[in-house]
Amino acid sequence: MTQVVLTLSISTLLTAPAWAQSKKFPTACSERFVKEWTNHRDAALRDPPKKPCTMQADTGIYVCDQKGCQRPW
Repeated sequence: MTQVVLTLSISTLLTAPAWAQSKKFPTACSERFVKEWTNHRDAALRDPPKKPCTMQADTGIYVCDQKGCQRPW
C-alpha cells in the first residue's frame, strides 16, 4: 500500500499540470533586447518589443511586451 501511494505521489509530481502543458509562450525576444536587458533593464524598456516575446534571463523566464517584462506564472 505504501509503495502504491509513493508511486502515485511521484508520478503526480513528474506530470505537468494541464494549464502548463497547453500554455504557449510567445517567440523568443531579439538578441539585442536580451543583451540590453542584461546590461541595463531600464534602457532596454525605453525601446520595448513591439510584439510579446519570451526571454531566458539569469533569474528565469520572462514574457516581455510594451508594458515591460513579467514572469509568466
